[in-house]
Amino acid sequence: MKAHTRTTFPNFSSWTKRALLLVLLSLAGLVLAACGGGAPSNPSSTQVTLREWAVELQDTTLAAGTVTFEVTNSGTLEHNFIIEGVDEGLELVFPGDTATLQVELAPGEYKVICSLAGHEEAGMVTTLVVQE
Repeated sequence: MKAHTRTTFPNFSSWTKRALLLVLLSLAGLVLAACGGGAPSNPSSTQVTLREWAVELQDTTLAAGTVTFEVTNSGTLEHNFIIEGVDEGLELVFPGDTATLQVELAPGEYKVICSLAGHEEAGMVTTLVVQE
C-alpha cells in the first residue's frame, strides 16, 4: 500500500496575500470595464479616423444629443465625412488634417461614409447607433 503524502503550500505573509488580492481585483476591474461595449456613451466629442479604406469611429454607440466629431484623415488621399440622414457633413478633409463637425443626433441607426467616388464601395462605410 502506498503512503499518502500531503502537499504543502508556501506560507504567504499577510502582506503578500494583500498584494495578490489587490492584483486580482485590479484585473477583475479591467475585465469588467472592457465588457461595457453595448451601452451608449454620451461624450461631448468623439474621434473619427479616415484612411484608405476605412472609417473608424472611436464610439460606435452614442447617446442621443449634440456630438462633436473630431475627424482626422490619416490616409494619403482626400476623404469626406458624411452621416446619412444628417444635413451637415465634412465635404473634404485633406491628408494629415483634422476637422470638426457638430451635429444633433436623434435615436436611430446611421450609415457613416466617405462619399467620394468609389470610396464607400472600397470599404469606407460603418454604422453608428444612437440610443436614448
